[in-house]
Amino acid sequence: VNEITTQVMPNIEIHQCLFGYNEGHRLLASSLRLPEEAVSTLLILSDLASSISMTENQSYWTGTPISSAKSYALMRTWLAPEMSRPGCVWTHILIISFSDIARFPDLSILMEYTSRPISHSDFEKYSLSIFLPPLQGQSPIKQNETTFDSANVLQVIQSIYSDQNTGKILAPLGIFDRAIFAVWSQQWPQLRRSFSFRTATSSNDKLSSTIPFNLIIELEGRQNKSNNDIDSIEEWEHICINDLVTPYGTDLRRFLWRYGSDVQLGCKRFKFLTNLYLQTRSINLGRGDFYKILKNIINELPSPEDGKVLKEDTVGQNKYSLLPLADPIDLLAFYLNNSFASKLPALSSSIFEAIGRNWPNRSEEILSIAEVAAKGNTKLGAKLLELLVPLINTSTFFTSTLNRPNLRDKLLTSDPFLLDSNDLIKVPYTELLQYITQSDILDGLDNKKNLNHYINNIEQLLK
Repeated sequence: VNEITTQVMPNIEIHQCLFGYNEGHRLLASSLRLPEEAVSTLLILSDLASSISMTENQSYWTGTPISSAKSYALMRTWLAPEMSRPGCVWTHILIISFSDIARFPDLSILMEYTSRPISHSDFEKYSLSIFLPPLQGQSPIKQNETTFDSANVLQVIQSIYSDQNTGKILAPLGIFDRAIFAVWSQQWPQLRRSFSFRTATSSNDKLSSTIPFNLIIELEGRQNKSNNDIDSIEEWEHICINDLVTPYGTDLRRFLWRYGSDVQLGCKRFKFLTNLYLQTRSINLGRGDFYKILKNIINELPSPEDGKVLKEDTVGQNKYSLLPLADPIDLLAFYLNNSFASKLPALSSSIFEAIGRNWPNRSEEILSIAEVAAKGNTKLGAKLLELLVPLINTSTFFTSTLNRPNLRDKLLTSDPFLLDSNDLIKVPYTELLQYITQSDILDGLDNKKNLNHYINNIEQLLK
């Protein structure tokens, strides 16, 4: 009997801590020992946001990465009117390790694990870790329980990702909480870890101007509405909203998680990646569309290491690619026609193997690409010309290279025996004279007998 072992995912450990008043705002309880730098940051962020007003039953959220602890801190803050000093607060902080944050299909589940202390005797529970079972099967939004308004989600998306994003929304307290958690859950792991937000600030809040929040809610009496009607939005915005109400594991989310994994400037790349997803849903892309995509990737991600996985998949270097399979001849043409293609990964050997496979049906197309290669002086072009030598038919060589003088010259230099052709009679006499005097071609003949044979052949044709 074969022993079958299954890998069981471990529980998710969430650390927690509590900040509040005890002869000053301070850390009151914690389930782990935090670096001093982390404690200093959390001390500031856990205090009451300046110039805001809320009731005892209301609360606001702050989320920020804590790099020194390699963790993400999610904070919920309530007023503490039972304290003798005005303006005191309780802030419960959940601390999720960077390595675990990808394990939450729906980050809003964390909202259920925050709690306001009832009394000082209640502090002990904040000194214990919280353990959650694996959540892989969980849906981001429970079926038939959509807890956010689509217009609010649109406004969050536009405020974070659009070209005119402000990172700020004016609204009453609590209106956008669910929408923010939904959009945060849609992000790939690296972006989740770096995304920072606060759901309660004021126009006088100096903290939000010194800490680079990606999104803040500035509390106002009236909500500022989105500039776009939900029915007339851009396609990339529409698909993002639809994705949020479908089960976890959508094609879009898989695409974002794969290609967002190593892009820089995550929030600024979200729109680009979503549009790229839409552009690449065709199984077979036309050459024009494919070239536009390649140019767009180079323009958006000019650094070689920025979006490396995306670039490698685009040029067909990974079997796990979520992109349409690139046509090897189109890809070769792009590289040889555009010097900026050097910003993409080098082509794999499979591209050259495709030359032989496609030669019978696409020889004219390949020869046109080779003419471009012959004009330049690149390793890629030299490799292509080298592969063409055994494929060229001697009897049709001069006909097929009639309007490709650079290719003809390069191939004759590589293989002077291509001169042994009846098609020489179709070659202009000035060109024939050139073959007699061109040492690179004649030097390629391996003996005197062959040299005399080709010279006599050409001279007879000249007569």
